[in-house]
Amino acid sequence: MLAGISDTEVGRHGRVCEGALAKCIVPIMRAKDSFEQLPYLKAAIEAGHAEPILHGLDVLSSTPWKINRRVFDVMLSSWNAGRGIASIPASEENSVYKFPEKPDASVDPRSRSDYVNEYKQVLLQQKKDHGERCKVNYTLEVARSFLHDTFYIPHNMDFRGRCYPVPPYLSPVGDDLNRGLLLFAEGRELGETGLRWLQIHLANVYGYDKLSFNERARFAEDHIDDILDSADKPLDGRQWWLQAEDPWQCLATCFELADVLRSPDPKKFVSHFPVHQDGTCNGMQHYAALGGDIRGARAVNLEDGDRPADIYTRVVEIVNKVIEGDKKLGHEMALHIKEPLTRKVVKQTVMTTVYGVTFIGARDQIAKQLATRTDIEKKHIFTVSSYIAKTVSSVPLSPRRSFG
Repeated sequence: MLAGISDTEVGRHGRVCEGALAKCIVPIMRAKDSFEQLPYLKAAIEAGHAEPILHGLDVLSSTPWKINRRVFDVMLSSWNAGRGIASIPASEENSVYKFPEKPDASVDPRSRSDYVNEYKQVLLQQKKDHGERCKVNYTLEVARSFLHDTFYIPHNMDFRGRCYPVPPYLSPVGDDLNRGLLLFAEGRELGETGLRWLQIHLANVYGYDKLSFNERARFAEDHIDDILDSADKPLDGRQWWLQAEDPWQCLATCFELADVLRSPDPKKFVSHFPVHQDGTCNGMQHYAALGGDIRGARAVNLEDGDRPADIYTRVVEIVNKVIEGDKKLGHEMALHIKEPLTRKVVKQTVMTTVYGVTFIGARDQIAKQLATRTDIEKKHIFTVSSYIAKTVSSVPLSPRRSFG
């Protein structure tokens, strides 16, 4: 079965020959190192028990999408200019890499090791930037090929029934650049609450997703001038959108809000804009629900509250207290951390703890975040990330003990 696409959908929308279609066939479920999962799924399908999930895949896969042309034009202009902006890295000619000077190892033997580590970090950054350029370039080329088309994104699922797009590019669950490029091909009138949800979405992508809904809507209202300036002059104006946590999605929202606010009747405005909503640390939500843990449920927003709870901020507060205590004791690794850690440093590790992330995986996740900071010397990132990973893993995250 073609993942998430029924035979009728292929017949209605397909423009591919049988040979090309055969190359596109992927398993409906992603199974890794298991000989049992696919036979079980086949038996469930034959018995009619999998109809709800198959219907869900068909709905996802038959949703039509199109490219947000205005966002694409800004991305392409930035890419061609070769200057680093948002998640688009600078071109190779405009990138400066400062390699360390080779020390005299006869004076200080340890300086040789520091030199090698710093040199490797610069090389690693070069490779990372090259990989990012390739990814951005390929994404923009794929988007360019669909500029005038309506297209569909086939989905399949993992063994838990969680659905994922099959293509790795132009995915609605992809990174900020991917999400900023996508619009629904079929529009709907905003109605009574549509404008409010666009305002809430703007606050979310700007980094204010922990405010109450009313505060988030007010945030957009307080920045109308910035929104209009971003929409009218994205590269030549004040560039307020670049300060957002997700800048490309912020720019796309500014374009949409500007159109809505300038329309005769916002309620009648036909919008194609996707407003993303997400759970809070879904793994912990399941643990809290299964364990009947009220405090845990509040921490991951299964219980009502005045404003969204943030388990990642709670964990990083505990980690920062541990680090401050270790500094007073003269702990070498703690002393390398000049500024308090932000929630972003620990978020991925906390999120994947309930999915069985290993210590090495946690260390690499944290090292990736530390590399973007300026308070920790590059030569210490590896050892400091190991120290932080151990500290995060020591925070009790079981539902009954996590959130007191």
